[in-house]
Amino acid sequence: MSTETEVTVLVLLTLGCHKVAPAQLDAIALEDADAASARVRDPGTVLEELSTGGTPTVRARAFALLIGHTEVDRWAAAGLQDESSWVQRATIEALVPPIGPETRERLLAVAQDGDADPWVRGAAATRAEGPEARVAMSAAWTSPTDPLTRLPSALAALELGDDQAHPFLVASLETGELPLDLQFLRELSARPDPAFAHALATAQPVVEWELQLQVAGARVRLGDPSAEQVLRRALADDDEERRAEAVDVLADLDDPVAVTLLRRAVSQGPDFVAAYAEVALAGRGVLDASTFTEVSELDDFELRQLAVRHAGRAARLEDAKSARKAVDVVLAGLEDRDGSVRAEAARASGELRLQDAAPRLRQLLDDDRDAVRVEAAGALLAL
Repeated sequence: MSTETEVTVLVLLTLGCHKVAPAQLDAIALEDADAASARVRDPGTVLEELSTGGTPTVRARAFALLIGHTEVDRWAAAGLQDESSWVQRATIEALVPPIGPETRERLLAVAQDGDADPWVRGAAATRAEGPEARVAMSAAWTSPTDPLTRLPSALAALELGDDQAHPFLVASLETGELPLDLQFLRELSARPDPAFAHALATAQPVVEWELQLQVAGARVRLGDPSAEQVLRRALADDDEERRAEAVDVLADLDDPVAVTLLRRAVSQGPDFVAAYAEVALAGRGVLDASTFTEVSELDDFELRQLAVRHAGRAARLEDAKSARKAVDVVLAGLEDRDGSVRAEAARASGELRLQDAAPRLRQLLDDDRDAVRVEAAGALLAL
């Protein structure tokens, strides 16, 4: 009941009024319900606000969700105009074919812009497709510039049908001078190519420390079984952070070797790495879903976040009992005291279309963390 209504009723009672007519009470209730409804924030409006404020990561996610659930052309145009190349690239990667003519023209303009970020140009060309995009990328990778800036254009050109880019890519990979760009390695390893696998094996001993395990993961995706040894050695490292990084790579691999090595990590526990490996295995259905519940109750917020993330994956499995347990962990994560866990749970709720999450998601539109608000808004649009 509003303050104004409370005062009115108090005055009536003070003056000796015996009762308020039922019709008046109904009107008062309807008025308060309408006022409460008006205070509920619109998720699309929340995303629009976050697309112009906050960190590049939040803006990138806001644009991706707006593109996925509202007006594609409008938000693709806005995202491509963002000052951050990170946001621009995320905007492009959020576009799903078929792409309309208006957005394709914008993508083609970016691909042909020699002053644009090379990673953004490559992504734009790949999405735009067509002979004009291929010509732009062929011109970019054959230009006399730093080889690292030519790699994204060469990969895009190859994807668009320029086979002459292949020898350049192989030779560049063999040097070990690779960009610190994980998406590049993922895209590179998405196409089965023995020459790429051999080139990365040649580069493995000399690539930067930060990329060594990611390169090994790319080699596994490309079908190189010898890459397993790199990841196995990392799991035996004295540095817990290095072991956790190895589990990061393994958790993302769809290969039998990943299960074998994740089991090895579990056997070396108990510690952070072992618990991480357990939820990664549970996310594949290898371990019981009760693992998520156990890990989600630990004090370490990172482990709780990982439990929710992999519970979201397990919820898609055919085992109904395990899926229900996983969903319960996701829903519980919406109440977590740490913002990163709430954001992870909100994202999973949207991806899983969890209608039971809707009331809590509406509350999270006013969370004090932008990362939570953006995921809650996106999840509500998905529902």
